[in-house]
Amino acid sequence: MKIKTIIVDDHPLFRKGLKAALTSQPEIEVVGEAGDSESAIDMVKQLSPDVIILDINLPGKNGIEIAGEIKTSNQDVKIIFLTMHNEEDLFNAAFNAGASAYLLKENAVDEVISAVIESHQGGSFISHNIAEYFVNRQQKTAERILENPGISDLTDKEREILCLISMGKTSKEIADELFLSYKTIENHRTRICAKLGIKGSFSLLKFAIENRSIL
Repeated sequence: MKIKTIIVDDHPLFRKGLKAALTSQPEIEVVGEAGDSESAIDMVKQLSPDVIILDINLPGKNGIEIAGEIKTSNQDVKIIFLTMHNEEDLFNAAFNAGASAYLLKENAVDEVISAVIESHQGGSFISHNIAEYFVNRQQKTAERILENPGISDLTDKEREILCLISMGKTSKEIADELFLSYKTIENHRTRICAKLGIKGSFSLLKFAIENRSIL
């Protein structure tokens, strides 16, 4: 089965270059293209892609801002962020938003095939000339886990709920999204707080936001 891919970038010629590279591979199918955030969200809902290649600098909402909305429509979609900016803070913001890969535009045409395949297989891909950002992120993640050992005790479902809390979602919104009861979410929150040694909803939200990168 082919890897269904959407390209979102506001420069038609750049999209054309990416599409040409991707369609040269028999295992990849470009099922849609968009030039703005609203079209991208609608396209994800309609086409249920496996991978979305998403420019960070879009008209209106930027790519990082709409990543959460895209994930809400399709939790399993892999997001490959594109940018012309070589900045570590932006790199970390992209991975906090759920990136599977991060490409600098200057390398994108050469690297996009590997990025799509690696992301679809559950891995990560980083443009070769900013690999140090990924190393730095991993080191910081390891340090945070050591500082908060309770994170290692969380179940996958508890991590998912904590991640949704970090997005500012209420228990009712989380319950609706995960097709669980409100009481079940509240019970999960109680267990999460106990494992992390946290008291109070605000403290849990603060912890979730500060540690989203390692959830």
